[in-house]
Amino acid sequence: MSTCQIREEVVCAMVQNWNVDRPDPDQIGRFFAEDAVWHNISLKPVVGREALGDSFVDFSAQFARIH
Repeated sequence: MSTCQIREEVVCAMVQNWNVDRPDPDQIGRFFAEDAVWHNISLKPVVGREALGDSFVDFSAQFARIH
């Protein structure tokens, strides 16, 4: 399996974890390193796996589905 295929599988798995009625922050967070930083330019940086999972669940609640 190529690196590109592996990356595609990881991204697809992450999106599938978002596209459920009640996204689980722990399941989403597992796609990130323990000390990961997510910086959406319009928001303050989010630091750490647990904070990232919580942040993504809160963010995705604003939308019906992420595709």
